[in-house]
Amino acid sequence: GANGRDVSARSLLLRVRAASGQPLPVAEARALGARHPGNLDAQVAAAEILVEARSADEAAQVLDAAIQRDGGRTELHYLRGRARRMQGQIEGAWGAIESFREASRLNPDFFEADLAIAELFFDKGEFEDAASAYGRIAQTTRGANFGRLGRAEALWALGRLDEAEALVAAMPSTQARDLPRGRLLRGRILLSRGQARRAVEELRPLAEATDRTAEAVTVWAAAQRRSGDVRGAEASVEAALRLDGGYPEAL
Repeated sequence: GANGRDVSARSLLLRVRAASGQPLPVAEARALGARHPGNLDAQVAAAEILVEARSADEAAQVLDAAIQRDGGRTELHYLRGRARRMQGQIEGAWGAIESFREASRLNPDFFEADLAIAELFFDKGEFEDAASAYGRIAQTTRGANFGRLGRAEALWALGRLDEAEALVAAMPSTQARDLPRGRLLRGRILLSRGQARRAVEELRPLAEATDRTAEAVTVWAAAQRRSGDVRGAEASVEAALRLDGGYPEAL
């Protein structure tokens, strides 16, 4: 009815606000979901905003109840996977994979669920599984670039440098190969091959960019150190810590 359409419209508005960079409307989303427990749009909005706010336990409660009422909506299972991943621990990780797989089963075109599975395998250090998962994504239209680059990263982590390098080189120059993530991977491959000086030059644009990341600066520091520039490496590690004091490789 009209009231249901109004709730759905308000739910969409909250999601748009959350995605636009405005402060997350957590209180509004929570209240809307509580007032309309039978409206799935309200539940999706509440859960999505709670996940973005990293309130994983509360989001999981909302999602469990919504899935019990209607388990056929892809977004509910995808968000449940994200919440489970945030909850951590081994059980949470496997629960996340189960939820992402259910989202993918419900909508095979929802490549975000497959991408989340691949990323989770990679983060858990299960690089063979990650390479396979990314390989499947590479066969899709929407996820081709994500899949190719992710598979190359997993192959690098497995020490299969020739395969990783060939995969990156085969990407069109206008695609993922020339994005910061692709350049970072090329630098890592050079470093793994013992070509530290080439790695320094490959990584320099990332390390000196205004939007540089702690990860890029840390890998550059490793290249500097291996090329003999100890002072430069020390300065780069300090810069990485200023960017993100919690980034583990800089410690």
